[in-house]
Amino acid sequence: DLQALTGGGWFYDLPPRRRPLHGRLYLWSYTWSMYAAMARPPLWGSNMAIRRSVWLTVTDRVHRDDPEVHDDVDLSLVLGPGLRVRRDPTLVVGVDGRSLEAGPQMRRRFRRAWRTLRLNWRDSPPWRRWAHRLHR
Repeated sequence: DLQALTGGGWFYDLPPRRRPLHGRLYLWSYTWSMYAAMARPPLWGSNMAIRRSVWLTVTDRVHRDDPEVHDDVDLSLVLGPGLRVRRDPTLVVGVDGRSLEAGPQMRRRFRRAWRTLRLNWRDSPPWRRWAHRLHR
């Protein structure tokens, strides 16, 4: 009955002493802030899988025509709070550390995330998502 699966990562190109702390801090922040916004674990685009049948039901609802949408956040939100998504901490992939760069890159990520949240919250705001999840 699982519709999607996601995992974590480690940033292979960071200095060895910074890898564990930065990776955990970044992924922890992303996971829990988006969990609060979505009422379930978010998919992380670098390490995720969804069933084909699920993709076919949501493919027309993702915001493909907007280059300022954060695509994995968008997909996670479009899936809705009712689908079973699991985050497995044992599923880990190596990823490029560019997402941790401060400055314009980080501001762009946050801007895209907020835009994506606003777009999706028009149809399904967080309080409705949590009510749905808690009353299942």
